[in-house]
Amino acid sequence: MKKTIAVLLLIFTLTVFFGCAEQKVSYMEGTFLEKSDTLGEEYGVEAGYGVINLTIKGDRFTICEYTLCDVDGGLKDNYYVYSLPVSQQKKALAVIEAGRTYCDKFISHQGFKGWDPDPEAKATYEQFKRTMEKLLKRLEKTEE
Repeated sequence: MKKTIAVLLLIFTLTVFFGCAEQKVSYMEGTFLEKSDTLGEEYGVEAGYGVINLTIKGDRFTICEYTLCDVDGGLKDNYYVYSLPVSQQKKALAVIEAGRTYCDKFISHQGFKGWDPDPEAKATYEQFKRTMEKLLKRLEKTEE
């Protein structure tokens, strides 16, 4: 009886262990674009959106670019920053710089695990993450 219980317990443990193991996800290869939803007043910042340009080769993320845009589609760059009131320039520059690092971190870690967002640009990070997750969901290969 004890052997039967031990065997059943072992089978249960192995089933749980292997059933809960992280599954490797495969993605289509190529270069893909995804536009984010507009970032709005709920974050206390001027509305805008981001565009992710992601290249995947051999199930590895190889190139990533994240472009921040204002609501009219204008590029949020240094020229944009200096067109803002002086009181907003420092924060805007920090957000743009942080946004530029998110792709580098995503590529070097091959995902979101192992790195944290810049506290100055939490809303931009959330926007980037939601957009990247939407893109990756669209690019998942389905098993036939």
